[in-house]
Amino acid sequence: MKVNFLIAAAGLWLALCIPTLAQNTNDEITVRSRSGDCAAYISNDDDSTIYLWNGEPVAYLVSQDIYGFNGKHLGWFIKGLVYNHDGDVVGAVTSRFKTPQPICSIKSLKSLKPLKSLKELKPLRPLFHLTWSDDETLKRFLLTGKDGNQEVAFVAWCSRSERARSYRLGCLCSSRAQPIARDSQGISGFSECQ
Repeated sequence: MKVNFLIAAAGLWLALCIPTLAQNTNDEITVRSRSGDCAAYISNDDDSTIYLWNGEPVAYLVSQDIYGFNGKHLGWFIKGLVYNHDGDVVGAVTSRFKTPQPICSIKSLKSLKPLKSLKELKPLRPLFHLTWSDDETLKRFLLTGKDGNQEVAFVAWCSRSERARSYRLGCLCSSRAQPIARDSQGISGFSECQ
């Protein structure tokens, strides 16, 4: 009788402690997109690298600031929410969602991290909203930190006021306008409205 009790107590202890130990050894934070899909994760390594779900390293954290490997300041990671420069939410950890989220697929293996470029000065913090960005996905947001992605740089270049103007004009900062020149600061001109 005592042996059965001890075995049951040991089994209960293992059932309660093993999941806790497994959670504590988990060194990654899953970040979900607006739709709840697992889009990226933050590795709690020495520089808090942010990887897309396909294993591609695209950014890293410095305190609450998110920087791309190209040196661009992308936004902020505060209390489980990823904010862009407009103060809109573009990603969130699972616990910040009000409804249950789907189970994540298996992540791909991590790719090698690129060298970090010099960090640009971070902008002033905007007023943070608890609303999702209407036109920026988490993946697109994070890819702006990668060199050589002109389409993403073009979309990220458009500010909130320019997006509002583009809705009235119907082309600026939309898929119908095309960048016509690039310089070290980004896009310097656009094609005309069609």
